[in-house]
Amino acid sequence: MTYWIYEKLGIISLFESMTEEGVIIVDVRDISDVEKDVYKVMRKINIIASLLCVGERVAVRCIAGMNRSCAVALGVICYMGAKEGDVDKTWDHHYKNIKEKVPRMMITPELERTIKTALHQLDGRYRKHCIICGATDTLYECSECKRIICHRELASNNPNLCSGCFEKYRKV
Repeated sequence: MTYWIYEKLGIISLFESMTEEGVIIVDVRDISDVEKDVYKVMRKINIIASLLCVGERVAVRCIAGMNRSCAVALGVICYMGAKEGDVDKTWDHHYKNIKEKVPRMMITPELERTIKTALHQLDGRYRKHCIICGATDTLYECSECKRIICHRELASNNPNLCSGCFEKYRKV
């Protein structure tokens, strides 16, 4: 079973690898529970963020779906949505949201430190993108779920928008 954090980003364990057609599985088993290689983590975050920016659905997979996949997915969400210098606050906010959707999530302190270090190194390099089409111009953020979309998607009444969020988008 895939735990979908957002419509296009999910968590899956090795034993639950059967997922819907068209979902790209990014395996993070090469990252250890006590990973110290910041660049390895940065590469995974970049790969997943790039796939999301072109509209792909991505499931992040480790062995149990508790630590590495959750930590990397959380890193991706922070990377795509944090304002410069706001990594720690963004991490705490999204950690709570993901924990509600993936109750088995248990990120080790060592891996959390490595992911946050990677995010701090990436801070300022990434520009926000529309989560649906990848656009970087005239973006809006939902005040409730923090999804970022472009003005074209907002105007199109896209069915991929969160239900009940349409009135809550503000320009960023």
